[in-house]
Amino acid sequence: MNRSLGHETGLSTADLERILTAYAHVHRAAPTLDLRCFDGDLLFVAAARSLGTDDAASPALWRPWVSGTITEHTIDCDHLEMMTPAVLAVLGPILADYLVAGS
Repeated sequence: MNRSLGHETGLSTADLERILTAYAHVHRAAPTLDLRCFDGDLLFVAAARSLGTDDAASPALWRPWVSGTITEHTIDCDHLEMMTPAVLAVLGPILADYLVAGS
């Protein structure tokens, strides 16, 4: 796992099994979920190198589910790098500024 991501994840085999089990559960349950609109704002952060030509990662996809403002930031990284120290050094201040502004 670490080799494929290019960095230490800290995830054990048991952790990965739990993640995959949860993913499978959500995938099975998704069609029956009764989702309601979130009454609030959303900070949407996209990984620039994972964005394709389609709208799969568009914050506009969240519009039906968020009543408030959607604020978008794009970071120069791949999706699998989002939790690496270098990217967190960029993401952390964005999140901190967003949270302070909303206080």
